Amino acid sequence: MITLVNATDLHQWSERIEAQSFLPRVIRRLILANTHNLQNISKIDFPTDEAVQMGGWDGYLVTSEKSTFVPVGVSVWEFSTNAKVKAKADSDYEKRKADSLNINPSSSTYVFATSRRWGGKKAWAQARKKEGFWADVQVYDADDLETWLESTPNVHTWLSLHLGTLPANIQSLESYGLAWQSATSPTLSKELLLSGREDTCEVVLKQLHGDPSLLELKAEHRDEAVAVVAAIIQNLPDADRDTFFAKSFIVFEQDALQQLASHSKGLILIP
Repeated sequence: MITLVNATDLHQWSERIEAQSFLPRVIRRLILANTHNLQNISKIDFPTDEAVQMGGWDGYLVTSEKSTFVPVGVSVWEFSTNAKVKAKADSDYEKRKADSLNINPSSSTYVFATSRRWGGKKAWAQARKKEGFWADVQVYDADDLETWLESTPNVHTWLSLHLGTLPANIQSLESYGLAWQSATSPTLSKELLLSGREDTCEVVLKQLHGDPSLLELKAEHRDEAVAVVAAIIQNLPDADRDTFFAKSFIVFEQDALQQLASHSKGLILIP
């Protein structure tokens, strides 16, 4: 049974240490998945994992394309998984108001996003917006993120898999590829895996950017063929890599394949 994460799952996930460093990746993939033309994004910088400890804005975005959750123009983002949501929102806001890190507040949107539920988000955003320091102030909490995920089925499926709400017979292509490469000592690099496979790379890339269809690949072993596809995506520029990995899944049973296929269009499924 396909069970996707909801706001309650996100709120509970906030208790886990990894949520702090992983939330920026979720938002980044949501932004990329909701952008019809990636050329409209001139800058996207959302540090993840250990990089979240480096200081600076949690997220910085410049885009000419507006969507429901993404402001057009320059937006700066602060993320939180802290249980004391308002206190963290106030602290981050005052810190960035005192030092906007060379960002022009009068032409930029300030976004505070939390994986917790926050009943006071609207009143907080309205009060901060009235100050007139930033061009606009927006707040997203777990319920907003659930809505955003529901409008972005590929990222919704990917995050659900990561948080363990999907069955074990589904695996992300990204995690599979990394595990396959790291099974050797030293680690098998994507460059070595793709060496001499230029024609295959061209065919797969054409498939990824083309209309939905079936592609068959042949290799000495099935696992190797899957690892090659993962390496091809891993070798793409950051935005394209995130976009394709967010919707690429390996499915080990027919029932799961049918459920995923019926749940969402646009997924890349590898049986």
